Formats: sequence, structure tokens, C-alpha cells
Amino acid sequence: MFLWEKGLGDLPNLPVLKYFRPFGIQSDFGYVPALRGHTSHHMFADAVIEYSLPYLSNNVRDIGLTWPWRNLFLFNEINYDQLITGPPGQTFPTLLATPGLAYISYHFELALGTQFALNNASVPGAHAAVLGLLDIFYDSIIPRIGNWTINRGFPE
Repeated sequence: MFLWEKGLGDLPNLPVLKYFRPFGIQSDFGYVPALRGHTSHHMFADAVIEYSLPYLSNNVRDIGLTWPWRNLFLFNEINYDQLITGPPGQTFPTLLATPGLAYISYHFELALGTQFALNNASVPGAHAAVLGLLDIFYDSIIPRIGNWTINRGFPE
């Protein structure tokens, strides 16, 4: 698997260009070979573009956003998934889009998005779906557990 990301915070602070600084891009690409048995070669990729309202408010220009709007991230994710080998004419790629927004605080993240198909190969997913994520940052709630490492255990 190959992962990468890039934030645009290093763009110059010019009048119009500075509003592109809150953008971030991240992506992954993977390939799973068929080693033996009745499996297929599998390839997948995901790309996300996001716009950080906290970065906009804190580093570009404070536009007067208050809580909870100040902690929102707008995003759009594109998912690609395909079997590389298989029956002829049946290994078309699945393409999905997931636009949404995420609220991130010091203790948790809550994200909601709508996923829908971008091509006919995604027919089972032809109806829009609502996806959600609740991510709890346990290390901010119980710091003693958050500092645990496999080599050293819990700190004294």
C-alpha cells in the first residue's frame, strides 16, 4: 500500500491565493496479488480533498465563524476498487464519491457523508447511502492510557 498527503499551507499569502491554503489532499493506492487458491488480483485507490475551516479561521483570515462551525472540515472522497483478473467482461472498476463534513474537537471526531455511485459497475451501490464515523481520541481523555507503548507499557 502507498499512502501520501499534502496540505497547501505553504502557498504564498497573496490576496486570492491565501484562501487555497486550507485545502489538503490525501490518497492511498494498493494492490493485493492472488498468491494461490481461488482468489483474484485486487487493486484499489482512494483520494480525499478537504477544506479546513479551523485553518482558515486561525491562519488565513478570521471570518467570524463561531462554535461549532469553526471546527468543521468539508471533504470529498473518491473510491476506486477493481478486480484485475477474473471472468472476461466482469472486472469493471467500482467508482464511488463521498462528499461530507467532519466536526473535530480535542476529544472526538464526528463525520457524516453521502456516498453514491459514479459508474454503472457500482450498480449494487446505485442508491445513495449515508455514512458516519465517530472517532474517540482516548489519549486526550485518559492520558495515562494514551502514553502506553508496546515496548515500555504504561508510564510511571
